[in-house]
Order: sequence, then C-alpha cells, then structure tokens
Amino acid sequence: EESQMSRKGDIFEFVWPDLGLKAELSGLKDERGGVQVDVDITSESLGDLHYGRLILQSTSGREELVRKLSKNVRSDLNWASMLERMCKRTALEWKRANRPVDLADVKAKADSREVITGVLNIVENTISILFADMASGKSTIGLVCCLALAQNRPFPGIVPREQTTCLIIDNENITADENALRTAALCKALDVPVPRGVKWWHLRRAIQEEKEDIRAFCDQEKVGFILVDSFAGAAGKGPETADAGIALMDALHAVGRTSLVVAHIAKGMSNGGQPSDDSMTAYGSVFNTARPRNSWALKVEKRDDSELIVRIIHRKINLGRRRPPQYLRLAYEGSGDVPDRIHVSVPNPEEFVVDDDRLYDLVAGALTTEWQTTTEIFRGVRAVDEQVGYESVRTVLKRMAAEDGIEHQMGRGKGHPAKWRRAAEDL
Repeated sequence: EESQMSRKGDIFEFVWPDLGLKAELSGLKDERGGVQVDVDITSESLGDLHYGRLILQSTSGREELVRKLSKNVRSDLNWASMLERMCKRTALEWKRANRPVDLADVKAKADSREVITGVLNIVENTISILFADMASGKSTIGLVCCLALAQNRPFPGIVPREQTTCLIIDNENITADENALRTAALCKALDVPVPRGVKWWHLRRAIQEEKEDIRAFCDQEKVGFILVDSFAGAAGKGPETADAGIALMDALHAVGRTSLVVAHIAKGMSNGGQPSDDSMTAYGSVFNTARPRNSWALKVEKRDDSELIVRIIHRKINLGRRRPPQYLRLAYEGSGDVPDRIHVSVPNPEEFVVDDDRLYDLVAGALTTEWQTTTEIFRGVRAVDEQVGYESVRTVLKRMAAEDGIEHQMGRGKGHPAKWRRAAEDL
C-alpha cells in the first residue's frame, strides 16, 4: 500500500487513506546505531495501535513491529513493506535537509527579514543574545518581545512584524508564576488583555539534551520565536566553557526557530564593574557574544524604586552596521512587592544623560574629606541635579579612584560598602 507523506519541521506524517491508517514519526535523533524516532500509529476505526521508540535502520526492530501489527491489527497487510518504505523515506528526507548548497544557486536578499524592530532588530531564523548585570531588566525586555509577537501588537520600542506563537524556556523559575505576573502587569499598563500564544517551559536539563522534545513541541504548536532565560542553565555543565556555549547554539539551530538568549555579563564586569561599551561581553566564552547574529548589552542609566532606564548597546552584527545606542524605560506602578503595572516607553536621552564635564564637577562637589558611601555621594549629587542616575555617579567615582587626591576603600560585602573621600582641596 502506498502512503502519502507530509512533513512539518521534524515531524513526519504518513497516511494510508484507503486503509484509514496514519503514522507520525517525531523526536528524531541521530545516534551511533542509527536514527532513533518516536513512532505513533493510529487507526480511524481502532484508535491507537502502537507507540514506541524505533531505530529506522534496525531490521530487527521493524520485524518486531511487523509481528505486533500483524497479530493485533490485520494479518493480511504487507506491514513489512509499508514500514520499510516509511522508515527509509524518513531517514533520507531528514538527512537531505543538511546538505551543502552552491552559493550561485542561492537567491539571497540584501534586506534580512526582521521579526522585531525598534530598540532591538531581531532577524528571522537567527539566534540573538541580550546580556547584562543582574536586575537590569533583560528578562522583562525578552518577555515584551514575546507579548508583542503573540498578538502582533507593538509595545513602545518593541515592534513586531508578524504574529506567531512564542515559547519561553525558563531554567530560573520552577513555576510560571513570575512570568504570568509580569505578563499581566505589562498588558495592564497597555490596557490590553493577556494574549494567548506565549508558552512557558521549565527546563530541567541543558537544551542540547532536550532539543528533540523542544523541536517536536515547536512543530506541534507552530512556535516561531523562542526566549531562552537564561544562558547558564540552558548551556548545562560548565557554562563558562566554549564547548557549552557552542553546544547551546548548535541545539538552537537544530530546533530551527528565531531565538533570543538572555545572559548575564562576563565575570569581572558585574556587581559594580564599569567596562566600556566596546568591551562588554556575555558570561562565558567569547563565542557567546561573537557567534549570535546580533549581540546586545544593557547598561543601567537610571534606577530607583519606580523606574529603570537602560541603554541598549549593539555589540555585534553579522551583516551590516552596528546601530547607535538605544534607550528603554520600565516604570513600575503599585505599592506591593509585585508591580500592578509595568509601563514600557522610549525615553529622550536628554532627560537623564548629563554632560560628562558637568557630571564630573557634580560628583567632585559632593565629595568631602569624610568617608562617604556611593549612595551618600549620589544623594549629594541629586540634591543639585535630579536628572543624574546612580550608575552614572558610580561610574565617575571609579574613574576618580585612579586620580591623585581621591581615596577609595573597597567594599567588603553586605554591610561594608565601598567608600570615598577627598584627600586634597583641589581635584
């Protein structure tokens, strides 16, 4: 009996219309013994006939399945021939997708298709990375991308080009509660209902180990965009190594969806480190910043109890020019620990970016011959100019630490913050 084959991603479906039979093959994995696959055979009249794991090239495995189907379903069908052709076609078609091509035959377009524009430009079928220090808004920005795409509705600074189902692969939370609360607050601020189509998946192992299941789910649910939150857990053992980072990127390529990976900043740059924009890198191997199509770093420009303003630095792009820094504001409304609303907006940098010379003078004016913490100095600066952010003051202080006339005590953990004082009258 001849079958009709169709393919959706890495799910292969074979139908025998005259017999009322259907076989679905999914979860393909190329192992040493051959291509392993989940086989689900059903009948219109009898329902489920077989579900199990099969090696496509295994003669003994197919023969065992033939005996089961001949005994339990119909003995008059040539099950051996049907399964032989099904397994061969699946193996050949699956491997054919990854063969070399001649560049002369590729009809490439100069303009890549962006699925997200605005402060981020995320290109279809590529991997991008967004990295920053802790509590810098990176997970919220990633979630905004998902919400925008799920309903094809723009948020300030995050503009979707299409509607698609999104998948959040989360290894930092064991329940979906945090993302659900954040989703509700973001949608409430826009006065729109929470959209369907943002799926949440708690990742228990490295993506490399789960990629077949993830791909099968994405095929089934028609997922077009994946948010990985965050890199270290998704990479698995030894996330600081090149092998772990490359394995994660390879796994995402195998899943075959537009992906945004959220990551922390490299060691030595977190917890108050102030690297230059062009030296910022993601945690782990240099490949984590260099291999994705686009890489962005976040720097906090202003942070207080009610709002967070970040500068988005375009660190790397495969093709084209890096974009100038972009800005995004997250404003939190509500009196409890969980915000009632999270307002997203694109601020005017002139509202909070202070001229470098003026900023230096403000910080210098706040210093005294008595030891002061960074917070105390910041309050002194804000008493003169309310536009200055805490991170800006901290950056200037770190630069001043190398100058004559400024004394600095390193912080020693909680309860022992860094302190500064003026040792001379003239800076």
